Amino acid sequence: MSNINYKLYSDSTCDLSKEILAGMDVKLFDLAFEVDGKTYIGDQMSLPEFYAAMRKGAMTKTSQVSPQTYEEEFEKCIQQGFDILHLGFSSGLSGSYQAACIAKDNLLEKYPNAKIVIVDSLCASTGQGLLLI
Repeated sequence: MSNINYKLYSDSTCDLSKEILAGMDVKLFDLAFEVDGKTYIGDQMSLPEFYAAMRKGAMTKTSQVSPQTYEEEFEKCIQQGFDILHLGFSSGLSGSYQAACIAKDNLLEKYPNAKIVIVDSLCASTGQGLLLI
């Protein structure tokens, strides 16, 4: 049995249920999203409610996680001696992956020996969730 010395991260776009996530040691970054002009963060609206609103013609959009948000969280782990593995939301759908890469570059200037791996999932929703599992 080996010691796990890394922290696993992803974005809330992985669409995994709370039940599945409860059994995983993963930290999710919540992307904000709008439905008909109202902003939600994380699980303030369930997936069935979100998709039902879309089917009814609701206008939706998302907002990416900022480099600063990634950097602040990743730095806490580095200071605790952990490596970082982040499975990001597809770069083809959001700038969140690039924001995580910016955070990585900034942190490597301060912590050149840190191991930070940012993976572009090239997918979202259930596809991203399956990769995370």
